[in-house]
Amino acid sequence: IDFQSLQMAGAPDGAGNIARNAIRSIEDARGLSMDHGAEFKFETGPVSHTALAGLDYQLSRSNWEYRFAAGPSINVVTPVYGQAVGALTTIINNEQTLQQTGLYLQDQLEFGALKATFGIRHDWSKQETDNRLSSSSSDQSSRSFSYRAGLLYQFQNGMAPYASYSTSFEPVVGVDASGNAFDPTEAEQFEIGLKYEPGFVDALITASLFHIRQENVLTPGPTPGFNVQTGEIRSRGAELEIKGN
Repeated sequence: IDFQSLQMAGAPDGAGNIARNAIRSIEDARGLSMDHGAEFKFETGPVSHTALAGLDYQLSRSNWEYRFAAGPSINVVTPVYGQAVGALTTIINNEQTLQQTGLYLQDQLEFGALKATFGIRHDWSKQETDNRLSSSSSDQSSRSFSYRAGLLYQFQNGMAPYASYSTSFEPVVGVDASGNAFDPTEAEQFEIGLKYEPGFVDALITASLFHIRQENVLTPGPTPGFNVQTGEIRSRGAELEIKGN
């Protein structure tokens, strides 16, 4: 990606002139991911199990060069386009390498009309940042458990109420305006709902309520073109979905 832009640097003055900044962002990224899993089916008395165990691995490398300069102003009443932009100064020039390894185990249980899912995962991540401007390097390591659990009861009339809970852990690629690497994003979700399979048509109707809480989420920061991490974001809502043939 080679992105070039002129952006507003403030409100118009009394004559309608708007100060602008010139930026150029040059980025490239490449990655590799793999997932290896094994499924086992067995029974313990009246309970049927479908167990899943696995390991996944991700590797990504990215380069980012960010250039900045004060750009020519423009008048909102009599705009003049195509004005020359002076030399831009490189303020970020980084290479980042991120490695993440995850081990997971999940079991789906069936006991008559009652179905349950339980899962656990552990992730290890390491992020290395090379600052070409200062000829320095830094690294950041994280590890975390995440969980999921769900319960559903399937009535004979096609109704199936359910409830679920899950957590997540995700490393974040990139740096802030000071060149510091971001912390991983963590989240948890609660959900309750009702699934319905009508007997007279091939369809599935789902109605649900959810509550999601996320920490360290990327949001636009005060410096143009750079993100910061917000302490916490909460999302609550309802969803209705209809699928059919």
